[in-house]
Amino acid sequence: MQKSGRKNVIMLGYSDALKEFAHYLQQLYMESLGKEYALDGRTQPEGLTMFGGVGTGEQHAFMQQVQKGISDAVVRFVNFRHRKADFGCARAGSTGRQLLAFVKGTEAALWSNGKPFFTTTYSENSAFNLGMMIALEERIVTILAAFKGLNAFDQPGVQDGKLAADVVNDASIYIATKLADTKFVAALPFVGTAAEFRAAAKIDVSLTVVDSILSDLEANRAV
Repeated sequence: MQKSGRKNVIMLGYSDALKEFAHYLQQLYMESLGKEYALDGRTQPEGLTMFGGVGTGEQHAFMQQVQKGISDAVVRFVNFRHRKADFGCARAGSTGRQLLAFVKGTEAALWSNGKPFFTTTYSENSAFNLGMMIALEERIVTILAAFKGLNAFDQPGVQDGKLAADVVNDASIYIATKLADTKFVAALPFVGTAAEFRAAAKIDVSLTVVDSILSDLEANRAV
């Protein structure tokens, strides 16, 4: 897939029960395979971007570009063979068969346009099958990481964001404390900009962060 330039996967699940499954796959694949370094320390940026959701809605968001635009994605269909309930539908005989028509019709259109796809059909929506689906995906990711020489089990990029958020939290507490200090506020030589406040309060974070915190405090009347 990646050798042909396609590093995006669009997962379309044809059941409301698969909405969060798509979000789970997004985290699993992108967190596990989105790495800067290989296990041997070489710089080797890798990744696999995952989009998706419930197919009946999401396919309208993606299909125009996938069918007629740039070829940078593989489409993945996931559905269940057995339905626990069904309703009449004049167009297809039942709403379940209308879902089937969406899957098979979109497959046929992708095939005619020379676009790659694959389909996974499970017997029914059950806790057992969902558990198998999760276990399968975890093994796929582990194998892909092994092929690419990656550590699938760390998340340095996520940790970067958490550490940076902690810095902003500390600055937020410090700024609110300073503004609550009447002596400090009375001694300020200005009523002006975030840059002036940052200098007077000797705050060691970026001006953008200071401005955002001050704006938030003002908008939400926190002081």
